[in-house]
Amino acid sequence: MNGSVLFAWEKRKTVAIVRICIVRPCGWYTIGTPKKLSMPDHQIQTATAADLDALEELERLGFPLDQYSKERLKYLLSQANASSYKIEEDGKVSAYAMVLWRKGSRAGHLYSIVTHPEAQGRGLGSALLDALEAEAKERGCDRIRLEVRADNDTAIAFYLRRGYVRVKELPGFYTDDAPGVRMVKRF
Repeated sequence: MNGSVLFAWEKRKTVAIVRICIVRPCGWYTIGTPKKLSMPDHQIQTATAADLDALEELERLGFPLDQYSKERLKYLLSQANASSYKIEEDGKVSAYAMVLWRKGSRAGHLYSIVTHPEAQGRGLGSALLDALEAEAKERGCDRIRLEVRADNDTAIAFYLRRGYVRVKELPGFYTDDAPGVRMVKRF
């Protein structure tokens, strides 16, 4: 079945166009031209390789012990089967999130989400997660999974508030041998 799909959802009386996609068998989608996403107080856009330096800086600030390298981010932005979103404020990227899609899987993998420390607490992470979850549903996914450091109480509390549940402890998961937690949200 091939055909164009325009996916929109309403949030707080603001319609947000998430993506224009072409449906492929087995849940595969070819993503069309990046579209701006209007959310209350936030403009969400697709992050691209042009944002590489800003995303690397956000990774460094948000994950001082285990951030992704510039090379890894470049690959994820340009070659991986991934969706990346950003929110800019005053011409600078204040937050970004990336989810990976796997052929034949009904799960999206939230690979990274980070908000600049000075922009935290203003709903940017929630807006990005809303966009990624909406895309996952549109792709036919029935869940999103993620890993988070077991000692990151703030992030774990955020995900729990958003409907994610702990499903597995991951001993020695991070580069400094710190444990992680796998969390999942089912739709």
